[in-house]
Amino acid sequence: MVICQTFGRKGNAVQSEPTATEKNRKKLILAITLLAILIVGVGYAFIRSYFSTNLTISTTPISSQTGMTVDVRGRLTDGFGVGLVGYNVSVESSSDGGHWSDLAGPFLTQSPSGSGQQAGTWYVHGGWNFSSTLFLRAVFSGYGSYAPSNSPTLQEIVRALSLSQYWGTFYYPWYCNGSCHSPDTWRHWNGCPCNDSSSTPCNPPNTWESHFLPDDGSGAFDPASELYSSLSTTVVNRDLTWMAGARLDFALVSWWGQHSFEDNAFRLMLAQAQGNETLHLKLAAYYELEGPSVPQPTVDQIVDNLTYIYQSRANFTSYFTIGPKQLPVVFVYGDSSDTFNYAERWSTARSIMSAKGEPMFIDLKVFPNYTQGGNDKLVDGWHQYGPGVRYELQSGYSALASPGYWEYNNATPGLNRNETAFALAVAEMVSLNASEAQFLLIETFNEWHEGTQVEPGIPVNTCASSFTQAGPSYGFTYLDIIRNRGQIS
Repeated sequence: MVICQTFGRKGNAVQSEPTATEKNRKKLILAITLLAILIVGVGYAFIRSYFSTNLTISTTPISSQTGMTVDVRGRLTDGFGVGLVGYNVSVESSSDGGHWSDLAGPFLTQSPSGSGQQAGTWYVHGGWNFSSTLFLRAVFSGYGSYAPSNSPTLQEIVRALSLSQYWGTFYYPWYCNGSCHSPDTWRHWNGCPCNDSSSTPCNPPNTWESHFLPDDGSGAFDPASELYSSLSTTVVNRDLTWMAGARLDFALVSWWGQHSFEDNAFRLMLAQAQGNETLHLKLAAYYELEGPSVPQPTVDQIVDNLTYIYQSRANFTSYFTIGPKQLPVVFVYGDSSDTFNYAERWSTARSIMSAKGEPMFIDLKVFPNYTQGGNDKLVDGWHQYGPGVRYELQSGYSALASPGYWEYNNATPGLNRNETAFALAVAEMVSLNASEAQFLLIETFNEWHEGTQVEPGIPVNTCASSFTQAGPSYGFTYLDIIRNRGQIS
């Protein structure tokens, strides 16, 4: 009984009240626990929203042409890959990848849907058409907070997205007439034997180095006034206007060295184009100090000439530049017997120019197997100078179209002049997108010796001591075909 009573008293014993100290200690523990939970929760949310955020951006299609709309889209997720819904995403653009401005938005990040849309997606469908190459990036904000656009964890910079195409031609500024002093009097009209049946040098304005006579637009046969000088501002402005009227974007101007006749004419052309605010046509150097008629230049010589062009010719606003960094463009002539040494020399010169803060866009003339082993990536682009064929494509780089080819000392044409065939070649170039051919080249504007010109001209009878008219001027036929992109008006 004593033992049972003892257990009973113990089981039914009344516990004593906690002291004030014990109560305070429990409250403190509860407060610390709640504070810790709050800190962890807020910290997790902060880290999830900002430090571990992944904001992607992409376009469809990846490359676009003028007139094509582009979708820009992306997704905002946390560090665990969970889409963040209800945030505002804006798109910014830059021409150089360094200076940014608002482009569009904000676009609200979306909830998931039954159509397969993931949480956190944002997009603008068919919203943009870029007329030039841009850099794009996305930034986001939400719930009153803004994610700094310079934080690399909150953005993905993409190279955009509009690979432009350019229509160009080859221009030869090497002509002079009786207005020039010796030794340039009748320059390039009087050089070699003037036709296929005679070894007698040309005697302009009676005979000259071409099967055609330039037409000043009048249609009249007047060699004394129409065999022009490339140093005439009247001729330069006329030709610039004609090329621009054909909707050409640029002209490659034959360049034969510092302070040469052609270089002086090139400067005149740049100055006249720069002074014409309504003229969209740009000019670039076609580097001719390569090829079978000149010694192979060293890397140092190339760099010296490129530096001169960069500082003394590309400083004109009328010089043709390309890409986000507006690189001055130089096309380079070459020889059919060139090898990879040609590309390697120019690649080295290109790297030296970039290293000294004067980067340039270098486009070389193709040679056999130039793409072998990926060596075509040594420079920026490739082209064919070959107006003896009607049409040719260098896939991924350029295409050409020729109106015809009839060199001055050949009895018959190498390629018959034919406006219908030329229109078909131009139309074929129109069908190419920018990834197939960035440069669409008309060969040529005024290479009168080879008879490849689209500049207005009159056919002549050359087998005589004084040339005579052989037929009517073809006038603006070929320029109109270019302007109408392969359509014959």
